[in-house]
Amino acid sequence: MEYLGSNELEIANEIWEMYGGNEDGSVDESKTGKRLEDKEASDDEVEDTKNTKWQRLPQNKTLMSLNPPVTLDKLHNAVKYLSFGIAKNKSKEQGAAAGGGGMPGLASYNYRNMVKIAKILDNLGYYNITDRLMP
Repeated sequence: MEYLGSNELEIANEIWEMYGGNEDGSVDESKTGKRLEDKEASDDEVEDTKNTKWQRLPQNKTLMSLNPPVTLDKLHNAVKYLSFGIAKNKSKEQGAAAGGGGMPGLASYNYRNMVKIAKILDNLGYYNITDRLMP
């Protein structure tokens, strides 16, 4: 938890670059996805793309050509939101008052992002963080 909270930008940058982004927030246009539409990742694909994760994006797409586009700022905000969620859940576990509800209207969108981030964190080996996402 402490690692995630103090390194949100570093984690976001690492994920960004794994999926074809550059340090400056742009994308490498030569790093496009190869996944066919509506095809789930197989274990072989995950293993084959361990060092070329951008190939897991939809065919001929980059992060910014997805709909909606993924930007480094959005990814950083998603990691920050995830960090906040983990901190909130941790305080509930410890019996502390966790505060009021979430962000109405964004719950479905943020939940999808959290699931994606959980998968990415799991692939990065942050299993203990991923385990805290679901009660």
